[in-house]
Amino acid sequence: MAPRNKHLGKQLRTALRDSRWSADVIAFRTGLSRAVMARVLVGDTDISLRILEKVADELGLSVDFKPWGAVGQPPAPGRIVETVVDRARARLMT
Repeated sequence: MAPRNKHLGKQLRTALRDSRWSADVIAFRTGLSRAVMARVLVGDTDISLRILEKVADELGLSVDFKPWGAVGQPPAPGRIVETVVDRARARLMT
């Protein structure tokens, strides 16, 4: 089982609950399977950013990425923390 980002999953479930759509309708409109949609809503971290953005767009949300020290911990004030995405991006650029 993939690690989960509880915060992201909770925000997406809240937005889905507040919208007039069901998870199945959002999955259909974005071209995702029900299984992938379920993984998005629980916050699985191995979901691609493209899929997260598709779901967020359908829910009328925007996805912003901010550097955090770790999942569940707020960023240190006045300090930029290197994230896993930053390290992966650096490897791709070389």
